[in-house]
Amino acid sequence: MPRRTAERTPGAETAADRLMREAYEVQIGKRRATTRLFINDVTLRDGEQAPGNTMSEEEKLEIAKQLVRMGIPGIEAGFPIASPGDFRAVERIANEVGSQKLPRPSHESVYPRISGLARLKRKDIQRVLDAVGGAPHHGVHTFVSTSQDQIDKFDGDIRKAGGRPGNLSSLIHRVVIPGIETEIPYIREQDTNAVIQFSPEDWTRTEESVSDEVILAAAQMGAHIINLPDTVGIAVPMQIVKRVAHVRKLLDEHGFQHVVISWHGHNDTGNAVANAHAALEAGAQQFEPTILGIGERAGNFSFEGFLAGLDANLHYYEEATGRRITDPIVRKQVMKTALLLSSILGKDISPEHPIVGENAFAHEAGIHQDGHLKAKRSGSGRRAYEILTAERYGATSKLILGKHSGWGGIKDYLEGKKLPFRETDRQLFTDAVSATADRLQRRKGLSDSEVMEEAYYPSVIEITGGAYIADVTEIDRVDGKFAVRITTRDGEQIIGVASAKDEGELDAIMQGMKQIIPGVEMPRDGFHTRAVGEGSGTAAVSSFTIRNGFEVTHSATHRDTHVAERTALIKAFNAMKAMDDYKAMMEASEE
Repeated sequence: MPRRTAERTPGAETAADRLMREAYEVQIGKRRATTRLFINDVTLRDGEQAPGNTMSEEEKLEIAKQLVRMGIPGIEAGFPIASPGDFRAVERIANEVGSQKLPRPSHESVYPRISGLARLKRKDIQRVLDAVGGAPHHGVHTFVSTSQDQIDKFDGDIRKAGGRPGNLSSLIHRVVIPGIETEIPYIREQDTNAVIQFSPEDWTRTEESVSDEVILAAAQMGAHIINLPDTVGIAVPMQIVKRVAHVRKLLDEHGFQHVVISWHGHNDTGNAVANAHAALEAGAQQFEPTILGIGERAGNFSFEGFLAGLDANLHYYEEATGRRITDPIVRKQVMKTALLLSSILGKDISPEHPIVGENAFAHEAGIHQDGHLKAKRSGSGRRAYEILTAERYGATSKLILGKHSGWGGIKDYLEGKKLPFRETDRQLFTDAVSATADRLQRRKGLSDSEVMEEAYYPSVIEITGGAYIADVTEIDRVDGKFAVRITTRDGEQIIGVASAKDEGELDAIMQGMKQIIPGVEMPRDGFHTRAVGEGSGTAAVSSFTIRNGFEVTHSATHRDTHVAERTALIKAFNAMKAMDDYKAMMEASEE
């Protein structure tokens, strides 16, 4: 293999050469004291290539703008040669998003680097140059396969170049190297501001000697970034640490210290995020994830997974690399970005997805809830079961009440809702939550209304002696107004008379209730009723809200709308009366 050196780079120094060299000198320096990571997001290119992920121009623009708001310094906006629509989308992103300033400047620019993908072919490259030129900071990412496993698709090119189809040496020396030696200088001549990224496709299955020769050729011709793709997601972390470190050493020894190593990995064997972290440890500075890990086959390494691992293990990576590691990401925008993409694609986010999944910061198991709460209340900064802070990423930490919940989680829930409870009643509340979760068979834990209506209110009613209103019966009208007899659990009878002749049973019940709890607010618009089911199975679900210094809402279901509303009203009142009595019991026990 001929020795290639930086001095053999063709032509005069370009503006892009100067930018990348100065970025290296300022951010890393001779002692490499600091590594400022560069995220080159490929959601709009690699992510969109997967079935079901097609996006319109407007949707791509919306995603690109949000990526910039999140501080993503690089956006690979598409594959312009693929279709006129892809070209227009890349061109619009370059023109309309490229001039949007980053919240925090990267070490390259105050603007995002907008790039497009091109095969190592003149027409592809020219198409990218035409599409991205409107962005203040832009680049070309060109690639060619270098592995024996992908050689068959080059039979025509090899034959045309006078080589033997199927022969790796013919591919490398008659197609790949000549292509590098003509196309990278062409980019430099056509656009001196373009940052040039080169990828030996299927790098992880490329022989090391072949990889070395191709990478050095690209660096010598003036590539600013060498992207190392695990195209089929076959690599394992130990292999990546060794091979990426080898490439870093190779470039340094040949005078290409300023050339950036980038990592691009797929998830076919489930190692994508782990491999990205391995590349970081070995010296990679640029990373190419997708939001939510979308991408061909099993997807790409996810931005959220990579970020979670980086933030949780930053001290380790700084110790392992001997450098301070920084990045320009605005973490508060992470959840918003994930939700936007999910909405555009019409795909739910996996509950277990790092940072943004519904369960990422949720706890149901009693032992976990208790440990999490104790660590939180201690003020020590230790994190028993949450290694990251949800709020930092625009997410929310929550305790899920279900059949596995213990008193610690239930107590925290009650305190958060400012609900009365006694420690002596802890077992009753815990058993009620567990029994409700078992009966309702909720996969995602109990909702607030289920906890209150099926567990908390019934427990308080039981503690205070049972439902206060035991029966409501219609009686003869009084002065022509609807009237009811309310019978309490103690046998007391209260007559409720409607407030006007055109009012019905519900108003009469409310008037009777006001005699039991003077001043209680029961607005007629407190009912909210909706239909559920279809045909003969249609039923009414009614909820009613009652207030008396605090608010109680209860619901009921029945095929008859009136019965549903009547039942909801009585249940809400009984819950409020029980809470009043419970508070009085607690105050008496404190005296």
